[in-house]
This record gives sequence, C-alpha cells and structure tokens, in this order.
Amino acid sequence: MQVFIRTLALTFALGILAIALGLFSTRPAGAAGSTPVMVTNTPLPVQGTVNAAQSGPWSVGVTGTSNVNIANAPNVNIGSLPAVQLASGTTVGISGTPSVNINNSGASPLFVQDSGSGFPFVQPAAVQIAAGQSQGHVEFMSPHGAVTVIESVSGFLLPPPDLPPGVTFGVSINLPQGGSTLLFPGQPLPSPGPPTYSFHERMQIYIDQDRPIGLFVQGTGPFSFAQSAGMTLTGRILPCPLPSTLPSGSLCATSRLIQP
Repeated sequence: MQVFIRTLALTFALGILAIALGLFSTRPAGAAGSTPVMVTNTPLPVQGTVNAAQSGPWSVGVTGTSNVNIANAPNVNIGSLPAVQLASGTTVGISGTPSVNINNSGASPLFVQDSGSGFPFVQPAAVQIAAGQSQGHVEFMSPHGAVTVIESVSGFLLPPPDLPPGVTFGVSINLPQGGSTLLFPGQPLPSPGPPTYSFHERMQIYIDQDRPIGLFVQGTGPFSFAQSAGMTLTGRILPCPLPSTLPSGSLCATSRLIQP
C-alpha cells in the first residue's frame, strides 16, 4: 500500500513539473528598456537607393604642389576686360594686324608728328657783353647731314641804367655768297626801375648743314659793367634726304638761306 501511494505521489509531482515547464517556455519576454547597440568594424550590406545631402560648407585641401593636366584648351569668355598695368619699360608685342583704338578727345588729345617734320630742338645761349663794350656775340654750327629749321627766336637783356634806352637783338647766318643778318628791336618791359628789354619772333628759316649761326645783342653805348643777355632758338632738325614738301632747291649739298 505504501508503495502505491509513493508511486502516485511521484507521478503527480512530475505532472506538476511538466505543466510548470511548459508555461515558462511559452511566455513572451518583455524588454526592460531601449538599449543602444554599437557595431564596430562590421560592414553591413546596404540595398536600394541611399539619399545623402551635404551638411554645411565643404572644403578640399591640396597638400604640396600638384600638377593639373587639361586635355583640351577650354574657351574662356570675359564679359569685360580688366584694367592692366604694365611696369615701366615693358615691351608689348602685337601679332598680325589687329584693330587698335586710341582715345583722342579734347580733354586728352593725342599728339602726333609727321614723319617728315624732323626732330624738334631748343638752343639756349648766353650772350656776354664785356665792360666797355656795346655788344656781345655767340656762334654755333648747324648739324652735319641735316637742315636746321629756325621757327622762333627770343631774348632779353637788362642794360646798365646810365645808357640811353634801346637794345637790338640779332641772328646772323654766314653763307658763301655773303652774310645775312636779321635784326629785332627789344621792347622794354614795365618796371619801376631800369627796364628789361625782350623780344620774341616767329619765323621759318632753313639753314643747310655745317653753317655758322650767330646770335648777338647790341646796346646804345659802352656798358659800364659786364652783363649777360639770354637768347633762345627753337625749331626742327630735318635729316637728309629732305622731304619733297620743302622749297625747291633746298638740298643738303647746297649752302643757302631759304626764307619763305
């Protein structure tokens, strides 16, 4: 009888245990909370289309000196040409026959010179008048291989106050057929003291090469002290051969004064 009771009790206990194990294994597990998971060095396969957008400005840095090769020369269009400044002495080459536009306005005129007009010159001179003398003289030569064109002459002198008023200026050219002298009376300038005499004359005198050109000043009497007069010639130098626009017969091989 006791054996039967033990067997029944053991069977009942095993049944209770089986029921308990079946309930425990089929119960869903509840999450205690959200826990972040980090995957390190594990590439994950991605399928489909991934949309990526730039966040903030990007910058690309290049370290060192890089060579950039351009297969074809691209066309570059410049809407407006920037101002270009060249250093003094810079040489600019122009290839072909491009069109060049030069601004020539009244506010900024363009000065041009005819190729046959020669080279301008200015010849100043100091004419010394020694004490006891009434005139002074200075001379220079016209350049070789060219015709000298005198276009203006001017001068000034302050004579001693004890002389009668009057001063005469002159230009002389020595030619084989004789000398030629041009006289110009000086005009007194307004002054509270002794006046300064001056003159300015425009002309056009052609002088052949290697001819002496003289400048002189004469007062009305001997100077009580030495004095110096200032005179200036201006004009052009025409190299030979001369342009055809010059008066007939004016050649560098001749020596004559031409005064149109």
